[in-house]
Amino acid sequence: MAITTEAKIEKINYISEGIREYILLPQKYKRFEPGQFLQLAFDTVENYQIWPESKAFSIASNYDENYGKINILIKKEKEFTTKMFNDLSEGSIVTIKYPFGDFLVGEGDKQKVFIAAGTGITPFLSYFGCEAFKLFNKGIYLYYVAKDKVHLFHFDELEHLVASNKEFHTKYYLTKENNIKSSKFNYNRIQIEDIMVNALNADFYISGPKDFIIDLTIKFKKQGIDKVYSEEWT
Repeated sequence: MAITTEAKIEKINYISEGIREYILLPQKYKRFEPGQFLQLAFDTVENYQIWPESKAFSIASNYDENYGKINILIKKEKEFTTKMFNDLSEGSIVTIKYPFGDFLVGEGDKQKVFIAAGTGITPFLSYFGCEAFKLFNKGIYLYYVAKDKVHLFHFDELEHLVASNKEFHTKYYLTKENNIKSSKFNYNRIQIEDIMVNALNADFYISGPKDFIIDLTIKFKKQGIDKVYSEEWT
């Protein structure tokens, strides 16, 4: 059951001009699962009041009683997120209702293939930090596309996970990086042929802009794969 609680913005990480990470410290810290999301409102509300205007954000951190915080990754666009960028600062109080959703489902004995574009990495980050990720031994694959390296969010953490978990494999795609070339990255859009290498006995999860999800879903269906989990993330 979801709860409603006030949350202080403990810290804001300024990642780029249009991307920020908000670290929330909720008064009531409730267990949540990887892939779930919260609703955030500017107004202070109680459970019995009518819920005000709000917006859903995927949770980027994993549940940890010792941490007691919730991370969300925000892209500035449209009215609500613009207001967040303009009006919220460290120390501001917001209201959140959580947890919701069950995006990261699937059979436990299958490989897991994650495909993310830009801030679409957000719901996957909660899984990569949880205990189930550390114990999973069937193979975990991340295909991550962004316009440049700056927008490969939490890149250093992902690389650390690769080094510490032999079951975790990553492949990065940069679509607008034209300076220093590195064998670490692919300088093109993601290719369905690359993903199909891991198609047998796998669960697929796609997170990113609507057009990105539709395009890949159609390509998967042409390959005979129609059980694909997705979450639109702008």
